Amino acid sequence: MARSTLCALLVGLALGAGLAPAAHGTDAEDPPRLPLGCAERSPETARTLRQLVGILTQPDDPMRIAIWDRLKCAILLHPDLARRLLLPLVGSSDPIVRAMAAKALGNLGPEAAAAVPGLVAMLRAEDENSRLIAAQTLARFGPRSEPAVDTLIEALDDESPRMRRAAALTLAHIGPGAARAAAPIARQLRDPHPQVRGTASYALQELAHHGYDAVPVLIELLGDSDPALRRSAAGALGNIGPLAEDARPALAAVHDDPDENENVRRAAGAALGRLDLRGALVTEREEAAHLLPVLVERMS
Repeated sequence: MARSTLCALLVGLALGAGLAPAAHGTDAEDPPRLPLGCAERSPETARTLRQLVGILTQPDDPMRIAIWDRLKCAILLHPDLARRLLLPLVGSSDPIVRAMAAKALGNLGPEAAAAVPGLVAMLRAEDENSRLIAAQTLARFGPRSEPAVDTLIEALDDESPRMRRAAALTLAHIGPGAARAAAPIARQLRDPHPQVRGTASYALQELAHHGYDAVPVLIELLGDSDPALRRSAAGALGNIGPLAEDARPALAAVHDDPDENENVRRAAGAALGRLDLRGALVTEREEAAHLLPVLVERMS
C-alpha cells in the first residue's frame, strides 16, 4: 500500500470518520466507507479487508487497535478471504495481532474452527488477555473445539479467576465432548470467587447427564460446611439424573436431616426425584433423548 494511502487511512480512523470514499476500481485511492451495520457489499470491500489486516500486522503502529469495527464488518462481508488472512495470525507472537485475529475469527463462528490448534496454543500465553480471548473464541466454535478440552481443563486451575471462569464456560459450550471435564469443574464449586462457583454450577447443568464422572466429587460436596455449595452439588446431581444413582444414599441423608438448611433439603429432594430411570424415560421425553445414548455408552 502507498504510504500516502496508509496515512489517509490512519487519519480517518483517528478522527472516527472511517475511510474516505474512492472511485470504483482505483487502487491508489482510499477504499469506500462501509455502510452502517455492514449491510452492503461493495467492490472495494475485499481490498479494504486486505488493507485493514495489513495495518493490524504492523507492530509499531498504535492505530491498529482503532480498526476493530471496520475489520469486524469486512470479515463478515468476506468470510472466506478473512479466514485465509487471519488464520496464520492466531499464532503471532504479537499479543495484539493474535487477540484481534482470534476475536475476528470467533465472529465467523464454527466455520472458522481451523483456528482451534492456534487457539489451544494461545490458551497457554503469558498474558491473561490472550488466554481469555482464546477461551471465548473456542466457546463460539462449540463442539468443534473438542480438541481444546484437555488444555481447557488445565485452565480451570489458572491463577486468574476470570480465566478459570472462562474455561468452565467454554467447556460447557463444547458439550458432551467435554464430559471428562465434569469432575474438575465440580471441584470449582469450592473456588473462593463466587463468579467462578456460579459458572461451574452452570457448566455442570449444561453437561447434565454427560457429567456423570463428577458424581463422586458431588457426593463429597454434599457434606461440605457451606450450605450454598451443598445446594449446588444436589442440583448438579439432579441434572445428571439416573446416572447419579450412586448419590441416592447421600441425597436421602441430606433430605431427611431435620437440621439441614431448608433450601438444601429441597434441592436434595428434587434431585432424588430425578434419579428414577423410569421417570426420566417416561415423563421427560426431551431428557430421555439425551439420556439413552449416555446409558448405552455406560453399559458398553
